[in-house]
Amino acid sequence: MADVDLRLLRYFVAVAEERNFTRAAERLVMTQGALSRAIRSLEAFVGTPLLVRGYREVTTTEAGQVLLRHARGLDEQTTEALRLARRAATATPRLTVVAGGWDVSILETLVSSYNFTNPGVPAEARMEGAADVALVRDPFDEDPGLDGDELFSEPRVVLLPNDHPLAARDRLELAQLDGSAVIRPGAGLEDRSALWPPEPAEPWAPGPAISDTCQIRAYVRLGQAITFVPRSIGTAMAGRGLRAIRVLDCPHSTMRIVWRRASTSRATAGFVRHAHNHIDDLTRSPSLHAL
Repeated sequence: MADVDLRLLRYFVAVAEERNFTRAAERLVMTQGALSRAIRSLEAFVGTPLLVRGYREVTTTEAGQVLLRHARGLDEQTTEALRLARRAATATPRLTVVAGGWDVSILETLVSSYNFTNPGVPAEARMEGAADVALVRDPFDEDPGLDGDELFSEPRVVLLPNDHPLAARDRLELAQLDGSAVIRPGAGLEDRSALWPPEPAEPWAPGPAISDTCQIRAYVRLGQAITFVPRSIGTAMAGRGLRAIRVLDCPHSTMRIVWRRASTSRATAGFVRHAHNHIDDLTRSPSLHAL
């Protein structure tokens, strides 16, 4: 079989997904003319048209749909293969684990306990970048290149200032908080999954949009807004003028552990097993069940 430049497949996927040559060229940081020539080169290589170039929109032919289904994962698999090869060449291979800023304590606990009980490939905790394993909260966008398991589900709490009329309660229901201003995730906030609801609507008023989780404590303490967060996060943030109160009918927050399907290794599988075993102890700890 003749060789095909993987860049041509990457270009084709971009056009097929964007349904527009201009947007695809911007996504790929290249000129529209160069992109158009590359797609025609790929079509000549395959021997059949892959795209239908309409006035307003580009669509895929039947052959293009088949190629798109199989080409989406090739670029990711190639990138992952090169990353694993480079890592294998280093003196000390490491398993990289990432989590959002909300869940740094859970990330640290799992990585530390894993390294203590597994003397093989050490795990390294990070907040961003490429990773072998990630801890994520729902909502989580399904990706055909990823596998994942649910680790645990926990209730949500509302953070209130100490002088709030409901701050003395042990339990609340959502209806009791109707009309409150609720903190919203702003454009600069990368990890939005812990905040609920993602975009306040009735019966809540839209509160301030935050770009940093550190702003939550200030807005709540000043009485400008409230926020709903998972119990483990609320417990950590409570104190110094704030109370975390269980909301009985608020949706639970689910944490998942995900990994790249193409890079499943013994170390990855070992960390996933460790997370499942250790998370039971973690979720039984007083800090997670204090409310």
